[in-house]
Parts: sequence; structure tokens; C-alpha cells
Amino acid sequence: MVVANIDLLVGVAVLEPTWRALVVALVMAVLSQLMAEIGKAGGEGAPVLERGEGDE
Repeated sequence: MVVANIDLLVGVAVLEPTWRALVVALVMAVLSQLMAEIGKAGGEGAPVLERGEGDE
């Protein structure tokens, strides 16, 4: 939930809109790499999501 609300959390700090956008982009860039590594380490306990094949 913190990731989804990062824009609101940064908005609490008094920043100009350009700086605020830059901070949000940097945080999201770091978190996306972190989430990718967590996803790789999922292992055997990770749930498998089936993809739909459209109209069947």
C-alpha cells in the first residue's frame, strides 16, 4: 500500500511539482527493480497465474 500512495506521501512534503514528480519517479524506479528481484526469487511456493485465451 505504501507504493500505491507514494505520490500522496511525497505530497505531504512541501516540494515544487517538478521535484515531486522526480522524487516519485526515482522511488518507483528503485521499487520496480526490488519487486523484479522478489519475483525472481519466488520459488516453488509462488502462485501460478493462468492466462485467459480469449473467447472460448
